[in-house]
Amino acid sequence: MSETLLAVLIGGLLTFAGGAFVEIVRNLWVSRRDKEAREAARQAQLDEIQRGALLDLQEKLIEWFAAVSKQRSARRRQLRATGHVGRLGSVAEDAVMATRKLAYLTERVRDDTLRARLTELRATESLFMTVWLADSDLITEQSLDAQDNEIARLVAAVAEQLGAALRGFL
Repeated sequence: MSETLLAVLIGGLLTFAGGAFVEIVRNLWVSRRDKEAREAARQAQLDEIQRGALLDLQEKLIEWFAAVSKQRSARRRQLRATGHVGRLGSVAEDAVMATRKLAYLTERVRDDTLRARLTELRATESLFMTVWLADSDLITEQSLDAQDNEIARLVAAVAEQLGAALRGFL
């Protein structure tokens, strides 16, 4: 009888241990699956935020280019009319505000290449502005043409990289 009782106890313990093991494995699997689902949902949320930031950036890039182009056109007219370039008032302020908005959005971009190109674009325009303010007598039609070409080249590079980043969300 004691052998039978011992066998029943061992069988009961093995059944209990097996059930507990299965339950632990199931809980680990469910926990891992839930964690992966939470991470996927968080990544989807971050991707949506990034997509929104890129769309905002695209809009602000267009606004920035329009403001800078307006400023550059005003400088060109001023150069032709007076022979030198001076301060432009509200036209310059619009360009500065557009540059600030572009700078804020630049920091939201995950794509390192795009962020670097945006930074290069803003730095180049800033350098041109510094030259205008420092010594407007050095500004010529040819130098304005060269600057316009450089800004257009940089804007095209940024637009291309921005398009590639946005296509990643399709």
